[in-house]
Amino acid sequence: MERCIPAARLLVDRSVGVQPGWQVLVRATPLARPLIEAVQEQIARRGAYPLLQLAWDSFGGPFAREAPLELLATP
Repeated sequence: MERCIPAARLLVDRSVGVQPGWQVLVRATPLARPLIEAVQEQIARRGAYPLLQLAWDSFGGPFAREAPLELLATP
């Protein structure tokens, strides 16, 4: 995880500019666990709240695989 700290700081400080009291949504796959943990630490150090959302599939998941095309086409 040590190697992820510079990237986590870049995301939290410069890309997003996290402020105290913010709720920050962090979406990722389990493959990014070391970076996710480093990002959560950086968010906490800034007095904000990380909200983690893990995606098991890169796109769609079981719902998209099984739903009829008509349902997927409806917004």
